Amino acid sequence: YLRECISYLRTSEDDKTAMERHEAALTSIPSIVQSNPIDLSDVAPMLAMEVLHKEDKFNMNDFMKKRRECMDILMVYEPILVFRRFVSELFGDNIALGTRMDILDVIGRASEELCGVNLLRKNREDND
Repeated sequence: YLRECISYLRTSEDDKTAMERHEAALTSIPSIVQSNPIDLSDVAPMLAMEVLHKEDKFNMNDFMKKRRECMDILMVYEPILVFRRFVSELFGDNIALGTRMDILDVIGRASEELCGVNLLRKNREDND
């Protein structure tokens, strides 16, 4: 299913179904990744790059939120592979400042999730 999401994200803007395909992919990726499919390690870096470079060309509802959730979940479930891919992109040539900031944001959020900071915060809030 992840490979199908890549295909959906690569649908040309000229295609009549492009918006639906892009939205379906962005909506489906988190639940598919959480099911830990066999091909996750093979597909995660490529899928993360597709999502990173996806632009909201259709004024999709909650596009930025969905995009962020996809990148976060991919980074959390395949941290080493996605991190390596993002870092090579981060220090590559001809990359926009906004994209660099997106990468750093994803790395920060995933780091907090992986080390348990979010759980600690939630526990503290529950105890207050």
